[in-house]
Amino acid sequence: MSLSAKEAREIGIISRAINDPEINPYLKRRWDPKQIEERARDFSPEVLELWLNSIMHLQRYAWRLHAASCEDKACPGCPGYSVRMYFHKKQAEYIASDANEAWVITGNRWGKTDSLVFIGVCRLLGYNPLTNELYPLPQHIWLVGLSFPMVRDILVPKFKKQMPELGLKWSGDDVPPWEFSKTDLIATIFNGSTCGFKSADAGIEKFRGAGKDLIGFDEEPPKEVYSEASIRVEAGKDLTIRGAMTPDPFKGLTWTYHEILQNTERLADPSDLRIWGGSIHDNPGITERVKKRLSSKLEEWEKEVRFEGHYISGLGRCAFDAEGLRKLRESATPAVNRRSVLGGEILIWEPPLPSAGYIISCDAAEGLEHGDNGVVHVLRRDITPKLVASYAGKMDPDELGRLALGLADEYNEAWIVIEMNNHGFAVMSVIRQASYANIYTEKSFDKWGMKESRKWGWYTNSVSRPILVDEIARCVRDQSIEVPDIETLSEMGTFIINAKGKAEAQSGCKDDRVIALGLGLQGHIRCPIHEPTKKKQELVDLPQVDQLAWMGM
Repeated sequence: MSLSAKEAREIGIISRAINDPEINPYLKRRWDPKQIEERARDFSPEVLELWLNSIMHLQRYAWRLHAASCEDKACPGCPGYSVRMYFHKKQAEYIASDANEAWVITGNRWGKTDSLVFIGVCRLLGYNPLTNELYPLPQHIWLVGLSFPMVRDILVPKFKKQMPELGLKWSGDDVPPWEFSKTDLIATIFNGSTCGFKSADAGIEKFRGAGKDLIGFDEEPPKEVYSEASIRVEAGKDLTIRGAMTPDPFKGLTWTYHEILQNTERLADPSDLRIWGGSIHDNPGITERVKKRLSSKLEEWEKEVRFEGHYISGLGRCAFDAEGLRKLRESATPAVNRRSVLGGEILIWEPPLPSAGYIISCDAAEGLEHGDNGVVHVLRRDITPKLVASYAGKMDPDELGRLALGLADEYNEAWIVIEMNNHGFAVMSVIRQASYANIYTEKSFDKWGMKESRKWGWYTNSVSRPILVDEIARCVRDQSIEVPDIETLSEMGTFIINAKGKAEAQSGCKDDRVIALGLGLQGHIRCPIHEPTKKKQELVDLPQVDQLAWMGM
């Protein structure tokens, strides 16, 4: 291996800077000649030269020489002998992290994909020019994009830019773009390391196989793909996971928000999970002119995502008043009691008061692991009604009916309001078989108004759904309800009015708790006033919606 005098001088300056903790705050290991000699013995002379060249390549990519007078933070390098790191501070922290799992959740143009790919390249070549660590070789990694076009047009070009061409063999590089989905693109490195480029939209079957040393996700993958890839652990090795994403403004609070960003248990251990947030303003390479041009095309809520990297709930079209929701979140409190039951927990904020009336609302689901939650809310009836207990989990409809029945007995023979759509019939069957009297029903008449019939429970349709949602909206706006449950409030924050005017959960979010809350409010309005001394009785005719029976009117 021969270097010109100029190249030798430059690499010497950079190497000294890397080993100087005053210049390099990410240094974890100084050069150890013995370690280098041991690693060199593993290589043939030809491979050794490639390895040493690759180390110098990584050093010169991560650290750039500048003129002493250069003050342009966006400068990629210029003639001179002053050493400056190429990556900005948060990128460098991410690249240097040794956590089992690390994510950057940022705005666009932050440099997240560059950082992710560089981590992969460092692993494949066996050296990190920020920490000065040597990695065991060979390394076998995956870089995962959302789709094959993203892999082809973004990940692969960035990989080729950062990886030295010497000793690199591509498998599948000659596959035409329209056949790209028919094979995995694999890069094999001179030292035996391999990088497989995967597409998340290929499905979880493509993520099964041998264990990996590192898996990098460029943008948020489907939860099932992440879960399947995360178990690619080889015996005796630790799997390292790296993620780089900008929240999708059209999906709201997705699984990464709840399971990565808000995972306080894992975040308490920095060696297990680290997260960096960031905005476009962190990247010194993005000029104010470019920011202004990008900003002019975005609405304010879009800037929160595209510029700042914030998750957005409601896309600016939330069905409920933002200020009212904010106040409710500020007053949310942890449950004072928890009861473990099938499929989850009953959260209790307040035990039954002897003289109070209550509404039990029930929104049933299939009970499947990946389906909606079955929800039972307990609402205390008052001038300002309050959510005092709640269950949300995976429970079969008949079991949910028994749970609702038990809570109704406990909370002063509460009135039960069941949504009858789909699985509500199974819940209603359990309640009726128990001869429970206080069940919400509706009167209906034939089209001539002559024949009267009774309908059990609440039917949500194009007419009744706006009534249910509008009452929640009124209570939130007027601050005439107490909701201490932060999970219910989170679902309310992602309950939107879509482009067709329908109120529904934002894509990727749930609304089971919201619907149950609305059912409870309708029961509060429509069901007869609570009588503490009155026991189970014959069903009574229920008042119309504008008759506030609970007030005694």
